[in-house]
Amino acid sequence: MISSALSYVALRLLGEGEGCDDGENGAMEKYRMWILENCGATGIPSQGKTFLSERYQIRLLLSKELQENVLGVYEWSGCNPVPPEFWLFPSFLPYHPAKMWCYCRETSMPMSYLDGRKYHGPITDLVKSLRKEIYTKSYDEIDWNKARNKCCKKDLYYPHTFLPDLLWDGLHYLIEPILNRWPFNKIRERAMWKTLKYMCYEAKTSRYISIECIEKDPNGDEFKYHLARVSDYLWLTEDGMKVQDPNGDEFKYHLARVPDYLWLTEDGMKLQNVGSQTWDCDLATQTLIASNIFDEYDDSLEKAHFYIKESQVKEDPAGDLKSMLTKGSWTFSYQDHDWTVSDCTALSLKLWDGGRPVDQS
Repeated sequence: MISSALSYVALRLLGEGEGCDDGENGAMEKYRMWILENCGATGIPSQGKTFLSERYQIRLLLSKELQENVLGVYEWSGCNPVPPEFWLFPSFLPYHPAKMWCYCRETSMPMSYLDGRKYHGPITDLVKSLRKEIYTKSYDEIDWNKARNKCCKKDLYYPHTFLPDLLWDGLHYLIEPILNRWPFNKIRERAMWKTLKYMCYEAKTSRYISIECIEKDPNGDEFKYHLARVSDYLWLTEDGMKVQDPNGDEFKYHLARVPDYLWLTEDGMKLQNVGSQTWDCDLATQTLIASNIFDEYDDSLEKAHFYIKESQVKEDPAGDLKSMLTKGSWTFSYQDHDWTVSDCTALSLKLWDGGRPVDQS
């Protein structure tokens, strides 16, 4: 459901119509009917609920008519809370977000900021139309509280147990109302600024590539033409306050990294999740060495050795925030990525040190 609903909304924003004549062989109508036959967009998983709720201004699309479209086709009351206050907890606690798996942490971080802000854009004609197209009942009749824990059966691999539902109900009914009222809203403001600080730090340490495309663009599949991390758009607040200058360097640094995720194939341009250059080079080199055909591929092996050498991370992350030491390690893709992978590091060291008799000066 998450891919279907987000892709359908993306195509509508890009100008595709909703009728049977739109798309190849009426693809848009087939798309929409599948969504409706599988409980509608209320069954989208939690990350998709956030994507459909949040506010975005589309700046990189070619069509000028689309530049003012924003999302608001799902209610924040239908999302389980992701409180940014967790980032204020002492780091030694076992449930501090820093203890999370890196991909979960990098995804939940911008989600918690958006959840704290409760972004929502103006209701345009397209938004009104989408509200009618992707739900099985009238938008005003949807029980958003019930939708918080609703998930399409095809996406439900592990149903919630009683304890997680109890936790989210407690956050929704008790904690959220308190944190959105004075003086506790001061805590929320502090938490959101700290979350923003972490996001900017993570962007800088990865040289604005981010850990992968889902984290670089919180909309994932939704806007393949506008891959900029959520921190780039935090200047769009409900009161017009600018958190980051959209014409500033931070935004431009992110845009310069968009091509790192795009590649051309025989059937068009594709968006890859994350590059695997180092990993591919390691495995291919190991295969050539194991086959004992050095003479035939001598030039390739020399270039592979050069690439492995140059892809080694040369320095640790800067700044006062705690981060894993990366100097001397290898990433999954290339040096700039700066996210250490133990498998790639081990194999690169093996190939660099003893895989082939080459000059290592």
